[in-house]
Amino acid sequence: MLKQRVLTAAILVFVVVVCVVVSSGPVFSLLLGISIGIASWEWAGLAGYRKFPQKAVYLVLVMALLLWLYYLRNTPWIYVIVIFGVVWWCFAWIMVISYQKGRELIPSNQILKAMIGCIVLVPAWSGLVILHAAVTAPQQVLLLFVLIWVADSAAYFIGSRWGKRRLATRISPAKSWEGVVGGIVASMLPVLGYVILREMKGIDIIWLFALCLITVGFSVLGDLVESMFKRNADMKDSGTLLPGHGGLLDRIDSLTSATPVFVTGMWLLGGRL
Repeated sequence: MLKQRVLTAAILVFVVVVCVVVSSGPVFSLLLGISIGIASWEWAGLAGYRKFPQKAVYLVLVMALLLWLYYLRNTPWIYVIVIFGVVWWCFAWIMVISYQKGRELIPSNQILKAMIGCIVLVPAWSGLVILHAAVTAPQQVLLLFVLIWVADSAAYFIGSRWGKRRLATRISPAKSWEGVVGGIVASMLPVLGYVILREMKGIDIIWLFALCLITVGFSVLGDLVESMFKRNADMKDSGTLLPGHGGLLDRIDSLTSATPVFVTGMWLLGGRL
């Protein structure tokens, strides 16, 4: 299982890096949109829609929303969507803490669950489209991806080896505080590499490390929220697309929460990082 997991991850990393570096803005938006479409199909299952026609309708609605936002990509509206995503993820902390304490705030209504799926997925797509169009692209996009990849991988291996204190027993019993701390520490290595590569100096270095620390913190939240919805739906994985990993949503859950936070931080700092 571990060998299969590593092989799948290596292939995904290669494909993503090539797409980020080589793709033009429209192509990147399209490829990213396809990925979000797959994730939306899986989220439909978490929302309680198990039949093909129901999932297909949800997929079409999400893709139509992305297409509309693509034509608004040069307007303030796309930034509004990203900021709305940040607001949602702040509220998601309350949902996770409440769930852990035995007070479930996940709505029972399938339509509301489906709407939450849009709030999870669409701001992430919007944020990555904005980031990829920035002057410093693709460096910032790659920094975000590598930041999350390293944090997730380090948390998994460190937690598996040394994890003792459980992070959220009711949501994801396998996750530990040791894994979270290890992931955060390890994720600062690519940030250091970015600082050296960009020859950054002074206060910008402090701001970058602060933003990346907050981003990684929110990436843990994305993982917990998806795990929470999977438990609510009595599902182990969101899908079976990726051998050893489950569904695509299982691989991008951390990115969905990290992206709006990272992009908003970059925007507030004037994009100078």
